[in-house]
Amino acid sequence: MRLHCEGALYSPDARLLCRQLRLQVEAGQVWALMGPNGSGKSTLLYALAGLGADSPALKVNFQGEAVASMEPKKRASLIGILLQQEEAIFWGSVAEYVMMGAYAQASWQWNRPWGWWRADESRLQAAMASMELLNDAKRSYDSLSGGQRQRVRMAQLIMQQPSLMLLDEPLQHLDIHHQRQLLEFVTKRVSQHPKDHAVVMVLHDLIWPTRVCTHALLLDGLGGAYAGLASDVLTQPRLERLFDCSLQPVSEKFKAGYVPAI
Repeated sequence: MRLHCEGALYSPDARLLCRQLRLQVEAGQVWALMGPNGSGKSTLLYALAGLGADSPALKVNFQGEAVASMEPKKRASLIGILLQQEEAIFWGSVAEYVMMGAYAQASWQWNRPWGWWRADESRLQAAMASMELLNDAKRSYDSLSGGQRQRVRMAQLIMQQPSLMLLDEPLQHLDIHHQRQLLEFVTKRVSQHPKDHAVVMVLHDLIWPTRVCTHALLLDGLGGAYAGLASDVLTQPRLERLFDCSLQPVSEKFKAGYVPAI
C-alpha cells in the first residue's frame, strides 16, 4: 500500500497553502498531520481522499492510480475518511449508521440489490465493540452527544475496512478514556497489519503525536511544509515555532510529549 502526493496545495478559494508538498504514505506508517488553524490540514485530507476539487497543481496517487479519477466505490474500499464535520441528518439507529460502512466492501448482486445491508453480523458487532457502542446499538443516532457520535462515526469507518484511514481531528469531543481507546485501536490495526494499513490523522494535542505516530507532516500556514520521521520532526524548537507558543516536555523522555508552558 502506498499513497503519493506531490505539488502545490490551494484552498477552495484559491489561496496558496503550501508551495511544494511531497508526501509518501506507506503501509505500516501512522502519520500526524499538524499545523496552526487555517494551514490546510483538512484541505489536504480532502485531496488525499479524492473529495476536493480537482487541482492540476497537486497530484495524488494510490498504488500508481490517480485518486481523483477512481470510481467512487473502489476509492471507498481503499481510502476512508473521518470528516471533521458532518452536516447530514440521520434518523436511524446506531447500528444502522455503522452498517452503512459495509457498502464500500460489498459485492453487488443484481437479484439482491440491497444484499450489502446483510453484512456479516460479527463484523458489525466487532466494529461497535471497538468503540464501546454495543449497549447503544438500538439508540437513535440523533439522540447522541457529540462524543458518542464521534465514536459511532469512527465505528462506521472501521466497518468500511479501508487500507488507508484519513482522520480529521478524530479526538474532538472525546473524553480522555475514549481518546486513548481510539488511538490504541488505529495504531494496533496498523501494527498488526503492517503490509496492508496506514493512518494519517490531524492532531492538535501535543501529548499524543510523539507517543503514537511513526511520521509527521507539519504545515506552517505560510506556504511551507516539513515531513519525516516523528522523532526528527516533532522536536520542541520546531513545534514552538509552528504554534508560536512556549512548550515544556512532560518528562525527559522524547515520547512523553509536550504541554504549553504557562
